[in-house]
Parts: sequence; structure tokens; C-alpha cells
Amino acid sequence: MANATDQVAAHYARSDIAETILQAMRAAGKDIERLTPDDLAEFDHFHGRRLEATEELARLLAPQAETHVLDVGCGIGGPARYLAYHYRCRVTGLDLTPEFIAAAEFLTARTGLTDRVSFRQGNATAMPFADASFDALWTQNAVMNIADRPRLYAEMARVLKPGGRLAMQDVAGFRVLVWLDNSAAAIAQAAAERAKAGGAPVASSPGLQLIAGEDFPERARNTARSLREGRTLLINGLLERV
Repeated sequence: MANATDQVAAHYARSDIAETILQAMRAAGKDIERLTPDDLAEFDHFHGRRLEATEELARLLAPQAETHVLDVGCGIGGPARYLAYHYRCRVTGLDLTPEFIAAAEFLTARTGLTDRVSFRQGNATAMPFADASFDALWTQNAVMNIADRPRLYAEMARVLKPGGRLAMQDVAGFRVLVWLDNSAAAIAQAAAERAKAGGAPVASSPGLQLIAGEDFPERARNTARSLREGRTLLINGLLERV
């Protein structure tokens, strides 16, 4: 029987991610030899409120050009590319799923950001990095996949420099600097999308469905319903290692 780590990796695995995205870019009339992170925005932000959530969290973290950020659970590298492109900082992405890392490296090369963005395949509860390696940590919709939270936060604290900041959606062992509940904004966005579609159910971003698979619209609808019913919250947080 597969362990929890293998199950998470298998759940997200797709071998054709990069080519699927390139096909969509071609169909949209983009020059696939000169892509930018903004071109890839529809596919790159695999979390609640998508690009808008990344923009908000980035403004909270506000990395400088000399900042080295670790993106824990980086997926195909969208937020990592966004931070490097818009804030000129250096970013390392870590993800458990080899297919995500392969797609992240491929798309980062296409956007010309390999000098500032790199990726490692690995487990967030046993990170392949030395102590105090990073100025800042970033994670979006990744903690929910990790059962051993104490070990995860211990690893985050280990690889983060003293005084370094963590921009994320959960908290333990850190001082909270900013804590924003964006649940109402997410509900309003979903309602606006339904209204734009004439009241019909909205499946979710077509770009994300290409990456996540055919059942993603159902998962997105379940997530939206949980927010409306108050069973889950969408939180942006900025934290500092004590």
C-alpha cells in the first residue's frame, strides 16, 4: 500500500503538463519561444483566487532583489516565476511531484528566468537544504496536503534565516505579522463569475482544468461551496520566525 507521500504525488501527477500548456498558448496566438509569466497566468496560479491571491501575498511579503525565497509546494512554478519576474528576487521551488518539477523547469526556461528561478524535487517534511538557507518562505495551498504539520513547520523554521519571513496559509512557531481572511472576496469572485455566465455553474478556470484533470471543476465547486457554508476559510498570512 502506498504511503501518504506517494499518494499525494500520484494525485497530482500528469506527464503532459508542459506540452498541454504550450498547445493552449499556441492556440491563443502566443509566441511560445518568448513567453512571460504574465502569459502563463491562467495556468500558473493553482490555488483559490488564482493570480489575485498571488499578487496580494506578494505585496505582503514584498521581497527585495537580494531576497532568496523558497516556495514550498511550488507546483509548476507559477508563483516562483511571478516573484522573480515582478520583484527581481531569487526563488527556489520545492515540490513532491516530479511531473510538476519537470514542467516548472521547462516553463521557466521558456520565460527566460533560469538565472533567478530553480527547482528541487523533494519532501517538505525533510527539505534538501541546509539550515538558515533562505531569507523568506512562501507557500500557497500546499500545507493542506501534509499530515505531519509539526515536522513541516520545524523544517520551515530550520531552513529560514532568523528574522526571515514566511508568507503562507497556516501558522505554528511563528509570530503573526498580518492575518487576512479573504473568504468573502473569494465568495464574491465566484458569484461574479456565475453572474457573468448567466447564472450557470462555473467549472473554474479552463487553464487549471487542463493541468488538474477532468474532475477539477467538481473539486472547485466543492471548494466554493465549503467557503459559502463557512466550513473552510481562505487566509493570507505574513509571519516572522521568532
